[in-house]
Amino acid sequence: TALAVADELGMRKSAVFSASSNVLENSPISNNERITDGIILGEMYDMGFDEVILTSLVTEDAEITTELLKKIVSYLSSLRDYSGEIDIGVVLPSSVYLVPQSASFIKTLSEYADFLAISVNTDAEDPAAAYSSVYDNCHSLKGNFSVYNIRGMIETDDVEVAQAVYAALCDLSVKSVQFSTYVSDPVYVVEIPDDTPD
Repeated sequence: TALAVADELGMRKSAVFSASSNVLENSPISNNERITDGIILGEMYDMGFDEVILTSLVTEDAEITTELLKKIVSYLSSLRDYSGEIDIGVVLPSSVYLVPQSASFIKTLSEYADFLAISVNTDAEDPAAAYSSVYDNCHSLKGNFSVYNIRGMIETDDVEVAQAVYAALCDLSVKSVQFSTYVSDPVYVVEIPDDTPD
């Protein structure tokens, strides 16, 4: 299996998991969904996964509030009752990191999650434009990347765009990058566009 091959190569095994739709609500249904999610993560750990990245907890247009943070922390706590020793990370949209008032939100969340990730998306279809877009959008986050060791999560399946996004993150000294979709060719050699910022 893929997990066995990853073991042989000494690779860390990571999965992306979309949280159930009602887990942040306060209801019997949401409680059952939290338990179900925790059991699924426990099964993933038993299968051999080392970590899971939770998506769907915060949307692009979400209002970053103390109440939302409490709900996410409560969800993470309930997951750990069933999920074994799997590391649990949370991916947030770049819009969350770019809002100054979310600093305390990110700091507190980093204390409850094993790691944080940023969804690095771009609408650009041209590699040079994709590089510039990601570099410009994430440049102000360099401090967050280093302080919280935030992982850049690349979500495009376009090989050339993925290479450009990867190059931008590397130039921003992002130490941890992950591809969340299959890219048909490995991204080993990254050609940086000529018009890159200094």
